[in-house]
Amino acid sequence: MGMRECLRIPGLVMSAVVLSSCGSPGGLEEPFPAESPWAAPARPALPAEADTNDATAYYSFGASRIYAKPDTAAAAFYWAARLDPWRADAYYARSVALLRSLMAPWRGTEIWTPKRRPHENERKVIDSLNRVAYDLNPFIDRRYDYLLGPPVILFNCGRILSLMSAGMCYLHKGDYVDAVRTLGEALKRKPGEIELHYFRAQTFFRLFQFDSAANELRILADSLEVRQTKKVMMYVSRAGIFYAQGMAYTQHGDSTKAREAYERALVEDLSFHMASVRLSGHALATGDTATALSHLAHAVALRPADVPLRLYYGLVLSYRRQRREAADQYLRAIEVNPYYAPPYLYLGRLLERSDLENAITAYHMYLGRVTQADSTRTWVVERLRTLDSPP
Repeated sequence: MGMRECLRIPGLVMSAVVLSSCGSPGGLEEPFPAESPWAAPARPALPAEADTNDATAYYSFGASRIYAKPDTAAAAFYWAARLDPWRADAYYARSVALLRSLMAPWRGTEIWTPKRRPHENERKVIDSLNRVAYDLNPFIDRRYDYLLGPPVILFNCGRILSLMSAGMCYLHKGDYVDAVRTLGEALKRKPGEIELHYFRAQTFFRLFQFDSAANELRILADSLEVRQTKKVMMYVSRAGIFYAQGMAYTQHGDSTKAREAYERALVEDLSFHMASVRLSGHALATGDTATALSHLAHAVALRPADVPLRLYYGLVLSYRRQRREAADQYLRAIEVNPYYAPPYLYLGRLLERSDLENAITAYHMYLGRVTQADSTRTWVVERLRTLDSPP
């Protein structure tokens, strides 16, 4: 990516892109050291009262450390994603924390500047984290971007001369009404800046104006088709735009248009596995479990390490009384990520009739991984009492 291409990306993500993607990398690719925050860090120590099985506890801890101790924050976000693998904001937040770990305060000020550019293997980690985040939630709140540039709190958005920059400033501050208005004015003046439709859709989504968000995405997709372009910016493809449109229509309550949008996402990119996941949900809603299983089989083939996806696939297989196949999905999920609690619960329920000993083991392992606040704990404890003391 050349510098001119980088400068066309709106200000909200400018700092992250400049730091991670422009110019030459800061060194040759080298293996990450053991327990590096860039690879698989050890669990950071949470406050004594925190639940170490709770993804939110790790996320909150990371949020409290991301400003001054980004390495610790990155480790916390890593574990939030391990415990809740479909938590999109954990992947995004970790990418910011890792980039911030390459920065330091400038001459004793509140402004942090890069110490170096990322190495090639570090850039790959950042790209991977952001792609996962956008696949899971194309409307992700990039609330930590300000940590990669000048503190946005210092800006008076209304005094910024560039309407595009002012609109992004409002969006960054969470002033969504002014963001929608200003980005709309920017588009009137410069309709060629089509990426602003995406950010305007983001603001409409946060204002719960889901039909308006979907309309902005339609305009954006049409513009890309006219230009014969597949991508609008980093991490957002035309397939991703249709996927986001489907989410907006789902929130708006229009299941027909949502399904059509997810189908168009797959037409654009058959490997966009989350569109298949969403389509499986639509099929289940109509009682079409065969179609749901077809979509899930396709998605699992594309993303075999997606643990919640394997759980979901197992649940539908179990509903269809394909018990052996369902058990295989739960076991594969556990093999990939032994910290994710739900597969143990459903494996235990599945094995009760055929393998009581392993069912009891699965329930005990579930209790060792599920949060203290989860209401299913009580059911499992009572179930274990019954199984351990048969009539």
